[in-house]
Amino acid sequence: MQIISCSNYDQLSQKLANQIAQEVKHLLKMRKKCVLVVPTGSSPRGLYEALIPLLKDVDLANLHIVSLDEYYPMKKTSPHSYFQEIYTLLLEPLHRANPTFRFDHAYIPNGEAPDPFKECEQFDQKIYRLGGLDIVVLGLGVNGHIAFNEPGSRLEETTRLVQIAQSTKQSNSRFFEHKDEVPKRAITLGLKTIVSAQNIYVIVTGESKNTIINKIMNLAEPTSAIPASYLLHHKSVFWYINEHDIHLKTALA
Repeated sequence: MQIISCSNYDQLSQKLANQIAQEVKHLLKMRKKCVLVVPTGSSPRGLYEALIPLLKDVDLANLHIVSLDEYYPMKKTSPHSYFQEIYTLLLEPLHRANPTFRFDHAYIPNGEAPDPFKECEQFDQKIYRLGGLDIVVLGLGVNGHIAFNEPGSRLEETTRLVQIAQSTKQSNSRFFEHKDEVPKRAITLGLKTIVSAQNIYVIVTGESKNTIINKIMNLAEPTSAIPASYLLHHKSVFWYINEHDIHLKTALA
């Protein structure tokens, strides 16, 4: 585990973008393929802005981008869908900057699937056919969730349909006109899938995350009550901390 301290959000975004761009380029050169998993929400927006120019002159024909989750049910055309968010903030700008990136190499859970359980199974099969995950970027929820793996999630779970916790709905309500519009369920990559990645990068920004990140960093053992704590034993996880918002109280800081 490594902690990368950044003085502010912009520095965090640029540092992380530099690291991911370097890793993507290395994997495309050495393995001829890279599978990058990306989050939604406000935390990664600066990362995407900084990352796209760094990949402008790279052959991205074998870059595959996987989205962590999607609300269910949710139409792709909805402005609240993660499909639209990922497309608008990352996929379309990346393709515009570098046409070698292929839209058919982007994979987002289908919030319109008539059978969500079949969609989860098929999504796991897509990941298996890709050969697994190379890089996973995560945000951190105020209750310790990663993707939509809410408290109580188990380490052996793969892609599945979940109930969204009340605290998460409250946090996400800022993206909706009315609080009661926030969906109650979502399709999410499970903890087993996430921790199978070679490298994991966690963005920790926003004052609301101060309490939970301090809890995580001072745990003796992972606990299902805080799903992100399962990352503590991963062989290669990097916590990017925005020191403007976060004040770690641990010997690791």
